[in-house]
Amino acid sequence: MNLQKLSDIVDLLKGKKPEISTNSDGNLPYLTAKYIRGVSDPEYGIPSSKGSVLVTPNDYVIIMDGSNSGEVFTGLNGILASTMGKIVLKEKINLKYLGYFLESNKELFASTKTGSAIPHLSKEVFFNLDIAIPSLQEQEKIVERLDKIFTTLEAKRKTNTFLIIKLKHLINSKINKDFHGQKNIEKTVNFTDAVEVINKDSVKKRDYLESGKYPIVAQEKFLINGYTNNNKNIIKSPIPLIGFGDHTKVVKFLNFPFVKGADGLKVLKVNQDILPKYFYWWLKGLNLRNLGYARHFKLLKKYRIEVIPLKNQKEAIKNIDELAKNIAKIIENYQKLNKNIDLLKKSVLNKEFSYE
Repeated sequence: MNLQKLSDIVDLLKGKKPEISTNSDGNLPYLTAKYIRGVSDPEYGIPSSKGSVLVTPNDYVIIMDGSNSGEVFTGLNGILASTMGKIVLKEKINLKYLGYFLESNKELFASTKTGSAIPHLSKEVFFNLDIAIPSLQEQEKIVERLDKIFTTLEAKRKTNTFLIIKLKHLINSKINKDFHGQKNIEKTVNFTDAVEVINKDSVKKRDYLESGKYPIVAQEKFLINGYTNNNKNIIKSPIPLIGFGDHTKVVKFLNFPFVKGADGLKVLKVNQDILPKYFYWWLKGLNLRNLGYARHFKLLKKYRIEVIPLKNQKEAIKNIDELAKNIAKIIENYQKLNKNIDLLKKSVLNKEFSYE
């Protein structure tokens, strides 16, 4: 088998941030990882900017800096971000064959990143990889075989993902129907009159324990990051919480005593006319993504809450809790199917590019 070092086959051309324009006329999207994943709006770069690296849909690019270093993309059109590299061929090779090979080494790239503050793709690991170089005809056959398998798997993933989206729309529609625009409204109150922010200091990092009496709840996806035995800042439940990150706003409902582990976390208490769980679902019904990060809570305070009788609140809570629980189970099953697809793809690639 003809094995060659990847350094003999390719080089990496690192991106550079171009001059940014306020409009898209005659300009190209600035290809950051967040834009590629669809979690941020596009910025447009001027193609003639000095040092700009242009990318076409046939090019392969790889993330070189950041937590996702080593992830490979293709099918893009724009100007490459400074955190990414464009793969440039030094010898003739089927680009899709190369792309599948790089994808088969994704976990290796992730596990060998360098740098402490900002992780980077290890160029040493990347360029020292051994890659089999069969004839171009054989490469085309391998690509055709993998395309066939992966097209089938991706079709199944697309179906699963579509169903997940449909289910999420269903629950959102139910929330909007039962918690916004009610008919049997007793009164409408200002957010600031109905809601109080519980201002308690966050526990310091030095007080984080692996185990303890009280869980510490941090802003990052509301995960429990540790425990503490310090009960000075204990927050009793049930209580709704809201956290604002750079791109998403998350609402959770906790039913146990805890200590706050992040200053950006808003712990909210509602008055006796509104049940905490009802207020939680009311919050879930808001499109918090439309609240700007810098002004998020000021905008939230401008909302008015429609208050319905307590018996109707309890009924709405019971119905939505049951529906949400059932939908969550179904979504979890579809997500597991998608994970199994990832594992199967990994197995196929490992088998194809194993040179033992």
